Order: sequence, then structure tokens, then C-alpha cells
Amino acid sequence: MDTINKILINVFLLIILVGVYSCEDTIPIEDSGRYSDEFVWNTPNLSRGVLLWAYVGQPTYYYDFGANKEFLEIATDDATTSDNNSTTKLFAAGMLSPGNNMLDSWASNYNKINGINIFLEKGFDGQLYIKDSTTNQRFYNRYKGEALALRAWWHYNLLKKYGGLINGVPMGIPVLKKVIDDKEALLLNRPTYLECVKEIIADCDSALKINDFPEDYIGNDLVTGLSWYGAANKKVVRFIKTLTYLQAASPAFNKDNNLALWDSAAVNAMNTIKAVDGIPNANALSIRDFYTVTNNTDVIWSGVQTSATSFAYELQNLPPTLQGNGFTNPSQELVDAFYDKNGYPISSSTIYNQQDPYSNRDPRLKQFILCNGMTYSGHTIETFEGGVDAPGSSQQASKTGYYLLKFLSPNAILYPERKNGKSNFVALFSKTELYLIFSEAMNELGGPNDNRYGLTAKQALSKIRKRAGFLADLYMNNISPGEKDKFRDLIQNERRVELCFEGKRFWDIRRWNKPINTNVSRVVIKNTGGVITYETPVVIEKKTFKSSYMPLPLNETIIIKGLNQNDGWSN
Repeated sequence: MDTINKILINVFLLIILVGVYSCEDTIPIEDSGRYSDEFVWNTPNLSRGVLLWAYVGQPTYYYDFGANKEFLEIATDDATTSDNNSTTKLFAAGMLSPGNNMLDSWASNYNKINGINIFLEKGFDGQLYIKDSTTNQRFYNRYKGEALALRAWWHYNLLKKYGGLINGVPMGIPVLKKVIDDKEALLLNRPTYLECVKEIIADCDSALKINDFPEDYIGNDLVTGLSWYGAANKKVVRFIKTLTYLQAASPAFNKDNNLALWDSAAVNAMNTIKAVDGIPNANALSIRDFYTVTNNTDVIWSGVQTSATSFAYELQNLPPTLQGNGFTNPSQELVDAFYDKNGYPISSSTIYNQQDPYSNRDPRLKQFILCNGMTYSGHTIETFEGGVDAPGSSQQASKTGYYLLKFLSPNAILYPERKNGKSNFVALFSKTELYLIFSEAMNELGGPNDNRYGLTAKQALSKIRKRAGFLADLYMNNISPGEKDKFRDLIQNERRVELCFEGKRFWDIRRWNKPINTNVSRVVIKNTGGVITYETPVVIEKKTFKSSYMPLPLNETIIIKGLNQNDGWSN
């Protein structure tokens, strides 16, 4: 595993390109203050930089949403925040509209696509990236593969965010395969959802046919060696194909439950599984260390790796008693989604004890969420009424009685000096999610035990749950081949737990057509003479959204008449 740090460093090196030229050299700059086109396309570093710009904007942290940089889970039933001025909290309280959307990335994504199209048109017009003509052609080929991959990636992101229904028909977003001028932009319209999918897949397939576009960056080869690790490669492209088919097959966009789409999702997930050599062994990596370990073989593509001295997650999310801001508050609903240690939902568990609720549970609960009675850096968490970390104990205390633990260094100390930090990264694509996708697609295609591609949905899910610590997964093992609906619920819950706080659930519940206007509850804990008791949780917040589909930006739909708004929204 590596990150795109090296790529972004190259982008910023372009800024100091002037330093490469001697004082007597003249760099042609237009009246606008920009480099001239001729200079850009005849300067290899600048030519390459046009493509590199398409990498800018990949997330550095999982909390990359809203004005205050928050977790997107705050807009779901998985969490709330101690900050009453949170833009994400307001977003989820009915403030989302075509003219007010904190998730809007329409312009920035299309700007990246436009830059990619410019590069595809001009970046191979005689540029000498290296003097040797054969090696130079190999760079041409690899850069083209990268460009096609990134164009597919940003189109997929737009489709995931803005795809919706118009008069009940699934519609996509404009797909740009060439540079367009302002007049052409005014004539854009929305293709159908599947037409959009077809165009994204076409870019992926074209990239996969390029010989010098590698499966991975390894060794010392000048074009495909380790120094380029983190750039898009064929494994990334296969994952983009898989995600695109998964999105298209999901109930929100697959109104007739076309099984061919689920089949495409399953086939492409399996092709990607074969390309990445499967998931690491169950005990190969601690769940707590997953997001901090360099060279994590579970990760296929990631964002920028942060410094071990930033303590960003700890400062944002630890309780005030540990000098944190207590910002992200997991909900009781999320805590209840962690099954018992035998894999049973707590609602049907014979070993779950309401008065000892965090014992005999899915091991990930105590790795992802700080609960009452747990210890962090020598401090015992007290979220019972009157406890030092309880709701209301301070302005920044958790409103739910839970604090986020996932992503935090296990032994970080913020005061009197900061130490024991770890670097972090965002796993854009992971083998874990890949197996979850395959399991979901195979179950929809043929149920939990369908083995047509050499791996069943149940076997795929078992690999993840075994690594999580389920030694005797009695509940899953007892699901029969005909219980597709029951297994679907298990898969969806597994995605919720395994990928919590990774920005997935907000989009998952929409593509699944699940309720979006849901409650967030807090735990109620009493301490009477040293005896701790747990009472009925209390609802403290309700999410309010007008539609499951996101609105297109107001200004775009006003200016471009062919961009009809998604159902449920009006301009």
C-alpha cells in the first residue's frame, strides 16, 4: 500500500518550476498571468502537471465534509456531533436544497474532467517526456491509461452523487469525452443512468487494454516502477468498474431488478479479487492498526498519508477530559448494530445482557467506539449521569454518551505534550470493501450459497467476519441458501459496521432505498452508589431530508436548460 503523496508532491513542484530556469531565461506568461499554451505543452513537467491536477482533491481525512471538516456519518443515523453549529448537522436537519448543498462538487469534478480531456487532446502532441523515443512512447501509453482511469473515476463520483430519477426514470449526468467550449456547455443534457454507466465502463475498458498501463507500480522500471506507486493503475480501474456496476444494480436505480447488472457487479468484483490476490489472512493485521500501518496490503488505492505528529483525529474526537473536542458522537443505533460475539443481532441474542451491554459483542465495537467503562491512555470513560465524560458535563462532551475511537492512535497523549501519534490515510479502495461488494452482488444474483464464480456470498462475507474476530459465526452459518432477504440484511449491517465513519453509509442507504429520515439516540446510564444501570435510550435527533436523491446545483440547472432537476426538488 502507498498513497498519492508522491503524485501531489510532483504537482506542487510545478509551482517552483521558475527556479529551474536561469535568470536570463524567459518564461512566456500571457496577460492573464498564466503560462502560454505553447510553453505548457512544450515543458514536460507542466504537461504532466495538467494530468496530475486530476489527483488533487482526493481526501486526506475521513472527516472531509462541510465547512468544519466533519464525518459524513453525522448526516446519518450513525452519529451526531457536539457542535450545534455543525454544517453537516444543519444539512441533515432539512437545510439541503439545490442552492445550499455542502456536498456539491459539480464544478470541481467537471473541472478535473475538463483538464483530463485537455491532456488527452494535447499531452501527446510531440512532448518529449524523456529523450529515448521508445521509453517516451511507453510514458505516452501509461499517461493515457491514467487519464482514462481518472476520467472514469470523476464521472463515477458525479453519477453517485447526482444520479437520480426524472419522472420516475433513472437518469445520469453529462459525460464529457472531449473538451467543450461555453456554447457547447449550454447544450448539455442528461443521458439515462445506464447510458452514463456505459460511457464510464468504456473508459475503464480502454484503459485496461493499454499494455504500458500497469497492474501495479513495482520494481525499478522508469515508467512503471515503485516511484510512481499511488498513481492510478489497472487494479484501480477494475475497482471503478465494480463500483459503477454496483451503483447501477442497486434498487434506487435498478427499478426492474435487472439481474444482469448484479451479474456484472459480481463478475467485475471477482476479476478485481483475482487481480489483487485476495484479502489478507484473518490475523495478519489488527483492525485498530488498519488505517495507520504503512504498506497495508489490504489497501488498493488511498489518499494522502498524514504526519504522525498531526494528532488530527485525536484532537477532534477524544473527550474533553483527554484534551479533545469530542466532536463526533456515535449513536446508540450504531452501537446496537454490532452483533454479539456469536454473530447474532443483539435483538435475538441469548448472551447479550442489557445491563452489561458491551460484553460478549462483536470485537470491533471496542475497537471503533469508546464506551462507558473503557480506558484510553489511562483514563476510564465515564458517560453515566454525573460522569466526567457524560452528555452535558461540558459543552464539548458527547451528546450520545459515546466517543469515536476508530482511526485514533491507541495510546495517543495530547497533554501536557503530544506523543504516541500515528500517521493516517484514507482507504479509497480496499480489499475489505471489495469482498463486501462481491458478497452483496452474489447474494442478489443467486442467494448466499451460489458458487458460479468460485466463491459464494457467504464465503466472501466470512473472510471479513473471521478477520474481525468471529470465531464461531453461528448466526451466518445458520442462514439457509433460500434466505436471500435475511442474508441481505446481514451484508448491509456488515457494511455499516466494518466501514463505519468511512463516508459509505450516507450513500449506501440511498442506493438501497432505505429510510433516510431516521433517529439518533443517546445511551442513558445511571450510577447509584457505584451500581451502574442502563435504561431505555432517548431519541435526541431526527434526520430530515426531502428526497433520497441529491439535487443538481441550482445555478447549473438555471443556466443549462437541458439539466433537468431530480424528482423531489424544484428550482
